[in-house]
Amino acid sequence: MPTPKRRSIWPYTLAILVVLGAATAIGLVVYQHAGPSVDASTLIDHEDFQCYAVSESARTVAMARIDRKQLQVRRMERLLGTGKLDELDHAKLQAELAIVVWDLEEARFQRECAEAYFRPGSTHLRKTFEGAPPRMDTRRASAAFHAALDTVEPRLLPHGFDERAELHLAQIAIREGHPDEALSLATRRLEAHPDGLYADSFQLVAADALLDLGRSGESLTYYQLAGKLKIGLDAHYARYRLAMLERADDHDDEADKLLADVDRWARRGDREALVKVLEGKPPVPPKPTKTP
Repeated sequence: MPTPKRRSIWPYTLAILVVLGAATAIGLVVYQHAGPSVDASTLIDHEDFQCYAVSESARTVAMARIDRKQLQVRRMERLLGTGKLDELDHAKLQAELAIVVWDLEEARFQRECAEAYFRPGSTHLRKTFEGAPPRMDTRRASAAFHAALDTVEPRLLPHGFDERAELHLAQIAIREGHPDEALSLATRRLEAHPDGLYADSFQLVAADALLDLGRSGESLTYYQLAGKLKIGLDAHYARYRLAMLERADDHDDEADKLLADVDRWARRGDREALVKVLEGKPPVPPKPTKTP
């Protein structure tokens, strides 16, 4: 009988090597995608950062804004209640009301933060903090934005209103613990309008939402994009969070540079509460508590 031919093992070996190589490549991609492990709940969130970054002048400046915005809101609500506006004027006023209500609540929030952190009649921080400021109450603004988006024909809304409305609704979703909803709003807007007026703010919302969802590798990219600007609260908040991610990934030198930049910005703007929080030296100003 003829001797059976011995089959070469190379095809099997090659197949195994290909599978192992693919598995290794996938593992590397997954590792890079995962990024450093950071618990978002241990970091300063955007609302806390905004509160800490308030200066003492917000007590007087915000009060003037509050008075002015309250007057505007009363006038708009009175006009909307008359039923005498044509369709276009009604749409414009409905949209403007939502924006003014947001600005009003933001001014109130800033004033509460300043009152909680600074001594009465002084530009210096309190030696002891009697209580924490409340979180920004977004319920009225949320209802106003939804009323405009849900009841007014899109063609009648002012140009750019939908972008700002979606931004604030995404920010509200983050604050209320709905990162999936916030991420959906932010990424949809960024995909449709990557160069939009509020693109940086949407990038920040996406970054926060991704970090809340445990997707720190993806969040890092968005924080890098949002932190490229040299000025502004949002840019420095992005740098702060980026620093925390870099530190978790053992990139201490890069983290220190980012935090030093945030510290300089805080000191130059008389943001003493934020400086105190970054230093971590007691007494540390309390972060905002939940709105009753």
